[in-house]
Amino acid sequence: RRLSFLQSSAATLSKTTGKRVLYFACDVRDADSCIAAVQYTLNECNDRLDILINGAAGNFLAEARHLKPKGFRTVMEIDTIGTFNMC
Repeated sequence: RRLSFLQSSAATLSKTTGKRVLYFACDVRDADSCIAAVQYTLNECNDRLDILINGAAGNFLAEARHLKPKGFRTVMEIDTIGTFNMC
């Protein structure tokens, strides 16, 4: 979701490989945002998507017993629901 990180990473990858690199900032917890990301890619790639890399992850550096329900919910939404939404 951090556009500046995506821009920097895409520029580095493109420079290193000489390939075109697409990126799209979205919230994987939001199905509509995921649909928009995939649609953007299909539009840019002539309706073809061979591989999708979902780099989203949620975590807190805390023992589970110290994790609040809201924090746990956020991790589950990003890691589980987000993965489902990108499929």
